[in-house]
Amino acid sequence: MTLLISIWETKKVNGSDTYKLEAVPHSARKKEETGYSKRVIYVDKKANLMVKVLYYDNNGNHSKTYEAGNIKPVAGTDKYRCYHMQMTDISKDHVTKLEFTKIKIDNDFSDQLFTRRTLEAGL
Repeated sequence: MTLLISIWETKKVNGSDTYKLEAVPHSARKKEETGYSKRVIYVDKKANLMVKVLYYDNNGNHSKTYEAGNIKPVAGTDKYRCYHMQMTDISKDHVTKLEFTKIKIDNDFSDQLFTRRTLEAGL
């Protein structure tokens, strides 16, 4: 999706120094396809990860909020990941949370694990 992205400012969000960005679909068609008129995104300066995203529906109303926390480097690497993620759907008064206790990067998975047949079988 093509977006027009503007950097507004730097701001502290949930203890992280962040860049505040605004992403807006470049056309009415893209706006309709995504269902969002804009997203305000806060990116952690050190980890380069989104720590908060505010989603606005096509009427300009704040409809969802994504928040990430417990950001730390993955053991044995210099790569940061979010160990807690939460999406709040304001219009439905619903929250979905993801918690990770262990993350491993650069696993030695066989390419066979990612074939269409294997993925559809749910193995």
